[in-house]
Amino acid sequence: MNFITENWEGIVAALTAVVVLADKIAKLTKTTKDDEFIAKVEAALGVLGTK
Repeated sequence: MNFITENWEGIVAALTAVVVLADKIAKLTKTTKDDEFIAKVEAALGVLGTK
């Protein structure tokens, strides 16, 4: 738990970068199911105040 609290900013930054990359990849696909999933993840990150 100590690791998480000490490195919280880096963890959130890395998670945000992964979601942004996944969003770009999802927009390249023809289906909308992955777009909907990424939108839910982005909404969750919005609650954390990162996006």
